[in-house]
Amino acid sequence: MATFTKIITEGETNYKMNVMVKMSKTNHEYFSITYDQINMRGRLEACGAGHDTIRKYFGNQFDDVIPLHLADSDGVPMHALENGFYYLQNPEEFGPEFIANHFRISLEEVETLRHLSKDQLSQWVEHQKPLWADEAKEIRTKYGI
Repeated sequence: MATFTKIITEGETNYKMNVMVKMSKTNHEYFSITYDQINMRGRLEACGAGHDTIRKYFGNQFDDVIPLHLADSDGVPMHALENGFYYLQNPEEFGPEFIANHFRISLEEVETLRHLSKDQLSQWVEHQKPLWADEAKEIRTKYGI
């Protein structure tokens, strides 16, 4: 696990904020980037996968790893095919940016995917896996996880 710490001030209160980048494991290994915010008396005030909060205090320092949150150890997004197909079939609920973030692709590529059958999307996902694996390897090396 790689931990990054910063002292932050909100109003008149100082906090220690830790950002943890790690590989977690339940039934499989996956990327996790979370934070905890501890007051100066040692009390936990906030924690979780609040990526907006992490960006608020650390800027874009973790923009390379945040997109991999919950991706498996090979960088494949969680339930890549099933979730992705569902998102693509429900554009009123899941816009292009949401889908692009899920697959870690450009907005232009999303429009191409919208017209694929589930079998075709499955083939596309298989084609993406080596690219996702390369990305995951780079992140694991950078953060030593």
